Amino acid sequence: MKQGVDLVNRKSLHNAIDGLLRSINLLHQNKLLLPAMMMTYSTIDILSSLTCTVPATESTGSDFKNWVNRYLLPGSQLCCSADDLWGARCGLIHTYTSNSSLSQKGKIRKIVYLSGVLDEPLRNTTDFVAGEYLVVVSQDLFNALSTALTRFMADLKTDVILENRVIERADKLFVSIPMNLEVEM
Repeated sequence: MKQGVDLVNRKSLHNAIDGLLRSINLLHQNKLLLPAMMMTYSTIDILSSLTCTVPATESTGSDFKNWVNRYLLPGSQLCCSADDLWGARCGLIHTYTSNSSLSQKGKIRKIVYLSGVLDEPLRNTTDFVAGEYLVVVSQDLFNALSTALTRFMADLKTDVILENRVIERADKLFVSIPMNLEVEM
C-alpha cells in the first residue's frame, strides 16, 4: 500500500507545484507584479518546508534561506542574498512593503521590483544596488525559480532521504476536488 500512497503523494506534489507556478504566471501576465512576487515567495516557503528536517509546521527562515542557497541563487542573474530575499518575503507578505525587521536593523537591503525582462545592454548599464535598496528584475526571479524547481526535482531523484521526506510531507498538501466529483464519506 505504501507504494500507492507514494504515487498519490507524488501526484499531489506535482499538482501543487503546477498550480503555484500557473498562479504566479497568471498574476504576472495580468501585470499584478507584487501579488506575483508574494506567490513566488510563498512557493519557495512551501517547497522549503517540504525539505526541512523538523516537523513541517516548524519551518523557519533558515529553511527558506537554505533552499534559496541550494536551488535558487546558483547561476541566477539575481544580485541578492538569501537573507535579502527572506527580508523581502517578510516585508511583502506581512506588510506589503519592502520593510522587514532585518532591513530596519540594517542587516539587509530593501528590495524593489522591476517588472518584466531586462535586455543585456540595459542590464550592463543598470545599477542594481543603490544605498539601502536593491533592484530585483521580476523575470530574473521567475527564471531562477524555474531553474530551482528543475534542480529540486533532480535532487529528489538522486537523494532517497530527501525524496522520502518530501513525498511523506506531500500528503498534507491541499488538493482540489472538482465539484462534479462524488466523494464517498
